[in-house]
Formats: sequence, structure tokens, C-alpha cells
Amino acid sequence: MGQFNASAVAGFLKKMWDNKARRPEDCFLLVLESGVDERSSTQSSRQNLNNYPKVLAALKGRRGLAADVARTEVYVLPSPRTDALLDVSAIQQCTLQEADLYFSDLLGIVGAAADDNGMRAPEDYRGLAVSDVQQRFDSLRPLLSSALVEEALTTGLCVAVDFLTADEDRLFYMGVDAQASHVAAGLVVERPELRAAAMDGLNDRRNVLIHGPSGSGKSAILWDVAYYSRHSVRWFQIRQLTLEDVGRIAMLARSRRASLDAPIGFIIDDVGRGFSDAWTALAEEVRRTPGLLLLGSVREEDRYPLEDRGQAHHVQVESDAGLAERIWKELRERGQTSWQGWREPWVMSNGHLLEYTHILTQGRRLSETLDEQVSARQNDRNRHDELDVLRVVACANATGCSAEVVRLPEVLGKSSSNVSLALTRLIDEHMVFGAEEGQVVGLHELRSAEILRLSHRFPPPLMSSTVAAAVYVVPGRDLGRFLERTLTACASYDEALLEAVSRRVMAEPSAIMFSQVVKGLDLAQAHRIVRDWLASPEASGIPRAHLGLAGIFGVSGVDAPVLGGSSEFAPASRRLTELRNASALSSLTQRLIALLGVAGIRSIAAAGGTGELTLMLASLNDQALPDDVVEMLSQINPPTRELAFGEVVELLAAAHAASPLIARRWVDRVSQDELFARFAESVAWTSVPTLSPCEEGIEVRANFWAVVSEPTQDANDAAVRTVETLLAIAPDADIGACDVLGADGRVQMMSAGRPSAQKRIPRRFSPGSAAVSSNRRWLQAVSSHLSSVSRTAYLSQFLDHIRVVNRCLKIYLDAALRGREEAGAIATLGKVHEASLETVPPPELNADGTLSQRYSTLQSLLFDCSAELLRRFAGLPEESASYIGWVGSILDNVKSAVSEESWDLIGTQAPGELMEWTRILEGMQALAREASVRQRSPIRTHTRHTAKKGALFDGACRAAATFKEARVAQVESALRSQLCSAENGRSLYLLDSKADSLAWPPADVLLVLPADGISDLSASWADFRAALGEGRRICILPVLDGYGLTLWAVAGHEVPFAAQVEALKWCEVAGVRALPTPTVDAFTAVTRPLIELNGVDAYWSFRGRRIAQERTAYDQLRIEVDHKRTDFGTLPIQPEVMEDAERTFAAILNGELNMAADAARVLAGERSEAVMQLEQLTATMMAQDALRVVVDSDENGEPAL
Repeated sequence: MGQFNASAVAGFLKKMWDNKARRPEDCFLLVLESGVDERSSTQSSRQNLNNYPKVLAALKGRRGLAADVARTEVYVLPSPRTDALLDVSAIQQCTLQEADLYFSDLLGIVGAAADDNGMRAPEDYRGLAVSDVQQRFDSLRPLLSSALVEEALTTGLCVAVDFLTADEDRLFYMGVDAQASHVAAGLVVERPELRAAAMDGLNDRRNVLIHGPSGSGKSAILWDVAYYSRHSVRWFQIRQLTLEDVGRIAMLARSRRASLDAPIGFIIDDVGRGFSDAWTALAEEVRRTPGLLLLGSVREEDRYPLEDRGQAHHVQVESDAGLAERIWKELRERGQTSWQGWREPWVMSNGHLLEYTHILTQGRRLSETLDEQVSARQNDRNRHDELDVLRVVACANATGCSAEVVRLPEVLGKSSSNVSLALTRLIDEHMVFGAEEGQVVGLHELRSAEILRLSHRFPPPLMSSTVAAAVYVVPGRDLGRFLERTLTACASYDEALLEAVSRRVMAEPSAIMFSQVVKGLDLAQAHRIVRDWLASPEASGIPRAHLGLAGIFGVSGVDAPVLGGSSEFAPASRRLTELRNASALSSLTQRLIALLGVAGIRSIAAAGGTGELTLMLASLNDQALPDDVVEMLSQINPPTRELAFGEVVELLAAAHAASPLIARRWVDRVSQDELFARFAESVAWTSVPTLSPCEEGIEVRANFWAVVSEPTQDANDAAVRTVETLLAIAPDADIGACDVLGADGRVQMMSAGRPSAQKRIPRRFSPGSAAVSSNRRWLQAVSSHLSSVSRTAYLSQFLDHIRVVNRCLKIYLDAALRGREEAGAIATLGKVHEASLETVPPPELNADGTLSQRYSTLQSLLFDCSAELLRRFAGLPEESASYIGWVGSILDNVKSAVSEESWDLIGTQAPGELMEWTRILEGMQALAREASVRQRSPIRTHTRHTAKKGALFDGACRAAATFKEARVAQVESALRSQLCSAENGRSLYLLDSKADSLAWPPADVLLVLPADGISDLSASWADFRAALGEGRRICILPVLDGYGLTLWAVAGHEVPFAAQVEALKWCEVAGVRALPTPTVDAFTAVTRPLIELNGVDAYWSFRGRRIAQERTAYDQLRIEVDHKRTDFGTLPIQPEVMEDAERTFAAILNGELNMAADAARVLAGERSEAVMQLEQLTATMMAQDALRVVVDSDENGEPAL
């Protein structure tokens, strides 16, 4: 990090000497992490300040300088670089120059973590683990090879964006996808508000997704943002990208040393055009790598299937009259339009931006221009080749796909020369766009769709023939998209398309292409079935807002419950299930399989390696495969013994999803016992699997030992993963089972009588990833048919409704408290309630791709805030407890709406309407709580017939708050007199509680006890619970000599749980300081990994064998124990306490104390003598920490440093 200069060190000294807490007898030690000017050292050195003449010169003239210098020393830490480079060189077996790169990278990571820790509490500090260091080394190693570094560029995955070359394209406004060169030429009309929104997203989330309908100007905004930020961001445009390529892109960014100060940005224009999966992976890379930016555009309808899109900042592109006028003015200034006004062309375009700009610049509608161009080719025999090429290319591009140039001659039956000549003329006349990288596209999807329509007005050829021909020219990676959008739009092309697809698949067998085809066919099938379902009487009879939930049950095939007394809900979901099941045997995918037959499926299976075979089988998930196809696949002999165990699991899971018979045959070939043995050799911390009969059939079981902390942070997830693996390798099993065990070999407990995780999952409830993906596609189809296209319009509509709700609530409540009725407000709230039944938001997805906001918080809020809210309020105190809880849930939804919804789309962060709504609801809840205690209606309590209009509700809320404060004081006083006395040394406080509680006023009870008063907490807890009654949470804070022992703090209702972090706030309430516990912390830092080592030994004793992953974890724990014991040994602890601690460490390490098993039993309510001894030793160390703080405290009572 370089040397400190003299003036900087002088500044440190002045700050230290001028400290207000300075005492006359103080001496000073300045600790520096590197040398001063020319003085540096590789060894620790403690220097007199007189040895730094330049520092003294910088301090010259200071009063009392000589005395301060005499009492000050400088401690310079040794430079770590030399030793570190030698260590890294040895570990990585590289040169010192290469080691310097590794070291510099780690230094940056450590510096960033240190800066981040400055804003964190000590218990939340971040650091680098051994695995983190190795991960950085592994990620940097390839960067030492320039060939690997530049692979993303040399293979054409991406290209650096050229912002210098300007393209004065005279036909830009005729419908050309915007490029950086168009922005450089000044052709793009600026939209500063959208650019600013995108820039804010890049700054805040580093991931921006610009979305809107086709022809709305998304690409123009994208390139305008990139151009605007070109001086601070190094932008690369993604040309092609698969999941496997994301690593190369990330490597390119690392090689350019991407950082927050010098970011690297990647641009994907039209994410839906074959980039969806890769975009998700790249978004994840951006999220975890500071210095990376992602800027993408996507059509509105392609946005919904994107996984992880909730992480991106969304910028909605919409057209309005203001934009139309601005575009017209700018084009007028450039002399590019002859229109004297903007309104008429705007009306002619029906508000479509692409159409509008075309009318402005060309003087007529886009369709008229295209009609003229197509007719010219139809009427000229010499230009029919152009028309033939144009039809196929337009057909592909109308669905967002390109066409491969090299395929055109064979598909069209023309010579390469004729196709080349036709393409040249089409490109020159801007009918198609380029032939870059062997692919040709139309200028815009909307233009291509119109050209496709116009070129088929007078057949032949038939549209079905052109569509079939396009199958052969669309790249394989885009074939799924082409099929989905084409077959969704029209069912009359089925036969021609499926025939063409089967021929291409058999001619070019590829599991990757086949999986894309099946995905596209499945989505097209989903759209067709969903359309039929929505038109059915069962779906038509329920509110639109309920159809999404009905769709979830219908797609999953689970019986829907009866909600809110609605009997129509379950039939609607059942009807969707019936339609899906009825179409299964004649689905598009099923028809393709029939066309391919055994020969076609065999060719795909044989075309690649095991990974491709797995992919193909996953594509056949849940299909009714013909017997001869199943027999053929079961005869395949995959090299399971040579594969990694994870690959075997994926292969067998996919095989079972295609047909259980295939998986059984393959397992029989290698034997079930051999697979169980491989499980035991590959899956850490588990028992050997077993098969046994059970009531449901056959159960496969392997238990998971939670003996080390890192892999078992989520015991439930560990059990589920184990069951999924077992069901994959045991195709005969009907049930998968796994218990999470502690180091004692028993089921791990959360508390007495509450197991941590016990899983017993039927196979039908553990669908494979392929089935899950298919269900997600069907849910996306349901969502796309139900929801609004524009989330901006949805949010704006919601705020309009909330304004009405707020106004009606205030009018009604004020009138009721003045003894009057307000029927109009009730009627208006009823209308809002009815509107909520037809309000369906655009769908949102979680990071894992599951639907997260299908039933938006906003829609639920509108539904709840109906006349029922006021009717039940007027009926208080009847059902006051349920009413209080209901209003509390509404308030929780409001809070979620404030934080989770995309308010930035409508130019606000936290709408004032929601804040006002919160205030009203909190007031109604407070009045309901008061009514519950008084057993009297809040209207009767606070009615003032002569009060000023508009002020009564707020006054009633203030009165309720005053009543609550008085009751809090009464309850606190009563409990204090009951539980506290001078003899027991306890004190009691009420803590404000936001949780819904039957007790009123809602408050947790904080009991502050002397440290010696918690020796038998289990017995005391029952007494406290009996004294406080039901409903209140008990919080216990032990104190010693005026310091809170947060390490022993607990809280709970029936069972106490550790509450160390929460106890820091309790200390403030109780007026005590949290006791610093460096000795206890250092002791615990040793015992934790020691107990884990003890647990690993117990597990190995049971298991009888060790695998590599377990040995690595064990070795890391040993290293951690050695380091922490060394640190502990340097502490100033009484010799006899240090001896006790070392004896305990040795006893655990040698297995004399089975502390891991004893600790596991504590959670089940059993306390061994060894555990109590360990607790006593911890208490002794805590007493030493307390004594040290008391002795070191200054006269102000502040702990000395």
C-alpha cells in the first residue's frame, strides 16, 4: 500500500495528542501498517519518535512538542509482501512476478472488505476464508494465458463497442434497429428521463433491463445510455452467448481489471432473442462481481420468462404525446420531416413510435411503403429471387430469429450466386439487415411481419410452405423461440412445421437443438391450452384476479381448496388440469416424437456424450414414449462407472423422468449396491443408503450428520438434497427419507421435542428439474394471458385507487365519530373492491425462476380495504382480536408494497398515498386495541357531535395512544412489584412489540437479572411464564457489575432461545453497557471448531470410512484450532484458568470428552456434567472480562481502551 509520508503521520500524532480524554500521565503508541518515507522494514519495529526527523519537522512550532515526543513511540508493522510472495509462489508453483499479481488481487479484496466492515457491527464483520483465497487464485490462474483471456473476443462472443463511427443512415426512421453508430450520428432522439432512469439503475444495481413493446424505441434508449456513459464504462456488445460461454465473458472482464472505479459493461440488445438463460447466468456474475455492469433490452412479452429479473433495475419504454411532439420538433430542426404539426401523424400511427417516425420522415404509413417495395418485386420477374429470399428471412425475423445465409441456397433451390445477388440488392435497399457472421435479419420484427403478410397475398407459395422452409434456416439455438411464437399464433401450420422439424432433427441430430425444439413446442401447447381454459365456463365464472392462483393449482395437478366460500375456484383449476392431461397424448411434442420414431430418437441419443444424453432424456420428461422407443433407450449402456457421481445422478434422474423402465435397466446393469457404494464415497456426512419395504412400497434412506457448520447451515435443504439424490439412484424406491442427525447419532433437535429436519418424501412430490421447468413455462403462459402488459399503468391505476380509498376512509371515520352516516363512502369502497377482482399485475419471478408476485401485494391490499374494513370497525369490540390481526397483516402488505414494488417506473420511491394509508390503518388498529380493553365501541368512546369536521379521527387516535401509554405504565408497575425486589436484584422493563399479540398493550417483557440468578433458568422460566400469562415474549438479560452479559441473553415464549445480538438493544433500555468479552470470544473461537472436530470423529467412528471432502474439512478445522489456540494463549489470563482451558482443549481433542454429542443433547433438553463444566469455565472467563473492564474503567465510567 506504499509508505506513509511525514505530514500524514504528523496528522495522526496531532489527533492522538489532542484527544479530549487525554490524562497527564498518558503515554502514546502510534501503530502504522507500513513505514514512513524511506524508513521501512520487513520486521516488526518499535521506534522512538526522534528517529523520524521529517515528522518532527512537520510538527515544528507545536506547543509542548518536546514533552509529547518523549512520551511517544511508533510501532511499524512488518511489510507482508516479501513473505507473502514466497508463500503464494510455493502454493501456486508460479514465478514471483505471477505471485505478485495474485497478492495484489487479494490486497484489493481485503481492502474492500475492510472498507465494508467500517459500516458493519463487529459481529457482522466479513473476512476471507481459505476457500475464498483459493477461489481467487483459481479465477486468476487462466488470466496468465492471453489466449484464454481473449477467447471471448476471438470466438466472436462479444466485441468492443465502437462509439466513434457515425452511420448517417438516411432510412433510419423507416424501421431499423438502433445501433451505437446511429447514436454517434445524432439520429436518435434523446429521451433524457429514460436515460436518467437507466443511469440510476446502473449506479444502484449495476443491472438494467429496458423493456417495452416492439417498436417503442428500446434499442435507441439502450445505445443512448451506453453512448452517454462511454467515457466512464468500457462497453462490450454480446453477439452470441450460451451458459457455457459466461465463464469466458467473466474472464475477459477480470483480465481488464474491472472495478467500481473502472467498470466493464456488457450490452445485450433483445435478451429474448436466444439470450434468456445466458442473461440469467451473466446477471448472477454481475451481482457477485463488483465492477461489472449489464445493460439489456427485451420485448415486454419476452420479459416474463426471464429468471432472476427481479435483480435488475427495470426501465419501461412507453410512447406518449409529449414524446411525439419532441420527436417532431427535432426532426423539423434537422429538416427530416415536412409535416407542419405532430398530432395528425401521431393519430395515424395509433400511438406506435416506429410507425410514427416512419410517417414523419416518409410522409405515409409504413405498410404503404412496404407494399410498394414488395409489389415492385412481384411485378418484376427478374426480382423474384429477391422475393423468395425476403419471404423466408422475414418469416424468421418476424419471430425475433435470424436466418443462416449458407442454408438459403439449398432451402430455396437456387444457386449461391443468385442468392448472393438477391441478398445484395435487399441489403442495399434496406429490406434486410446485413449478413454479418453468416446470418441475415430483417430491419425490425414489425417490418418483417408486415413484409411476410404482403408477400403472401397472392399465393403460391402458401404461408405454411414458407414457415416450413424457415425451419431449415433458423439457427438451432433459436428454433424453440421460432416454434413457440409461430405455433402460438396459428395452429394451421402444425403439420408442415412438425414435418420440417423432424426432418431437420434427423438430418442434424443434436440434443441441444432437440431440447430447444421441445421447449418451444411445450410453450406453444401451453398458450393454446390456456386460451381454451380462459374461454371455458369454469374459468369465466370467477374473478380475473383469482385465475392466476387457479392456474397454479391446475398446472401442478393439485386439488385446489375452497377459498372464501367460492365454489367456482376449484372447478376452474380442475378444468385446466383436465385440458392439459387430455392434450398430453396428442400434444405437439408427442406428435414430433411419433414422426421421429425410434431411428430419430436413437440418432439424437448417439449424437453426443453423456451430457447430451442427459439433456435429451430430460426433454422427454412426462411424455408417453412408445414402447419401442423405451426399449431402444433402455438398451443404451452409458459409461456410468467412468462418470463423476454428480453426472450419474443427473443422468439417472433424467432417465427416470423419461421412463422408469430405462432407469431400472441401467441401474440393474451396474447393480444397486454399486451405486449405493458410490453414494457413500461421494456424498459427504451421510450414512450408507439402504432400501427397505414400507407401507407405500419401498423406502430408500440415508441420514445426514450435521457435525460441521458450513455445509449444514440449512439442515432442511441438506435433507432435501440427500433425498433427491437417493431417488435418482434408486429407481425402484417410492419414498426417499433422510433425518438430520447430531454428533450423538440421534435426530438433531431445535429444542426439546422439535426435530431440526426429518424428511420422508414420496417420489411424486419430488419432481425432477425438467418437470419443474415445464410447469414454470405453463405458469408463465397463464401469467402472460392474464396480466397487464404495462406495469407502469398497473402501478398508476393502483395509486388512483388508493387515493380513493384514503379519501373514503377519512370521510367515513370522521362522519361516524360525529354521529353521522356516510353511505357514499361505503359504496365507493365497494366499487374499489370490485375493481380489485379484475386487477391482475404483470408476473414477477424469484431468483430461482418461481413465480413470486403472481398475486401482488397491491392487488391483495385493494381486495382487503373494502367496506368490510369499516363494517367490522363499526362492530367493535366484537371479534376485536381477529380484526387487530387482520389490520396488522394489511399493514405488513403495505410495508412490502413500499419496499418491493417498482415505484421508480412512475417517478417516485415511496408514494405518499401509501404513507397516508399506513397512518390511517395504524390509527384504526390502535382504536381497535383500545376497544378490546374497554369492551366498548371506539365510535361510542370518541363521538363528539359538535366537533369540527375533519379533525375527530386524528384526535381519537391521539387519545388511544395516551390510553395505551397509561396502560403500559400500569402493567409495567404491576409486573415489577410482582417479580422484582431488593432481595432478588431484578429489574423489569416493557419493550414495544410490533408482533400481533393477545396481550394488551402489546409489549415484550425484559427481565434484568443478576448473573448468579440464571443458574437454574429452566425452573425460573416456568415461574416467569406463569406470572406473565400467555402472549408476552420473555427476554432475559443477565448483568454483572453494571454490564450486560449479552452472551447469556435469551428470549422466547415457551422455550428460551439465544438472543445475543438483540440483547445489545436491551442493554440500552436497561441503562447498562454490553460487557466486552475478549476472553470468552477467544475461548469460544477455540471450542467451536474443537467440538466440530469431535463431531467429525464421532461420525467417522460410525461410518467406518472417510472421503476426501470430509478429510479436507477436518484438516481445515485442525488448522483453525491451532491458530485459535495460539491466539488464546497470548491473552492475559490467570494461570490456573489458562491451565483449565488447555486441559479442556486437550480432552476434547483427544476424545476424552465427547463434547459434540453432549452439545447435541443440550438442544433436546439434556445437560451432561461435561457441558456444565464447560459453561462454568466460560462463566469464569466472563467474570475475568468483567473484572478487567471494572479495573480499567476511568473516573467517568467509560471502559478504557
